[in-house]
Amino acid sequence: MAFENTYDVESGDDELGTPALLAGWLAGRDLLDRPDAGRAPDEDGRAELAPAAGGVDSSLARLLAIISSAMADGTWSRLKACRDDDCQWAFYDRSKNRSGTWCTMAACGNRSKARAYRKRERTARTDDSH
Repeated sequence: MAFENTYDVESGDDELGTPALLAGWLAGRDLLDRPDAGRAPDEDGRAELAPAAGGVDSSLARLLAIISSAMADGTWSRLKACRDDDCQWAFYDRSKNRSGTWCTMAACGNRSKARAYRKRERTARTDDSH
């Protein structure tokens, strides 16, 4: 989950905006991979995708392998973007029925529900005055 929310919607800052920024970001988090000589199958006999090169290419290849695995096991659909237009942070939806819409209920969810309530109240007052 280290890759989530590296882009700030409000300021437009992108921690991964250039190849140099990406390389520095990966190195700073000890995510810059080194070449693998190959991987043996795991204890269940399943093979694992592993990059053969090192550096940024390897790190991106490993990330794509993780995404591929998440798509295969059904967890990829739980990675969502917050519905709040001012936020749009990525979050993992842990709700039982996969219905999460905000990164946090305490912040974005609360603001959204408060806006909806105020809108309903304004509409009700307008309707009552006619």
